[in-house]
Amino acid sequence: MVEMDVLPEGKRRSMTLFADWSRRLRPAFAGSAMAILIASAGAPVFADDPAEKMFELDIVDDRLADSDRPLRVGEGDRVTLIWTTDRTADIHLHGYNVKAAVEPGQATEMSLTANATGRFPITTHGSDGAHLTLQYLEVHPR
Repeated sequence: MVEMDVLPEGKRRSMTLFADWSRRLRPAFAGSAMAILIASAGAPVFADDPAEKMFELDIVDDRLADSDRPLRVGEGDRVTLIWTTDRTADIHLHGYNVKAAVEPGQATEMSLTANATGRFPITTHGSDGAHLTLQYLEVHPR
């Protein structure tokens, strides 16, 4: 407890209550700060200036090779997806409404500026109308 001889009785009581209150809340503030640091540790950090991002993507047997991580870009980046496939595929980047028809033996480009932030599925559209998700494009704010 803090000794307050120089303050009148009414002020001394209010300062003592403040000291008790701040001592009790200190662990909660420390825990909140730690939670924020942990949550932001895995978030990608993007430079202030937009960049050119290019991804080469290969579809084999209706699956994308190396699709264990989403494609991550920053808001405003110019993104180029270069597709190859072993069979004809119609590819659609949802949210941006960018589409491409990819033929075997040909590289096909999809280009866009990543203006909308969020997580957007990239799918193939089958002749039966079914959607198969190949990958996700994550656009992070700057």
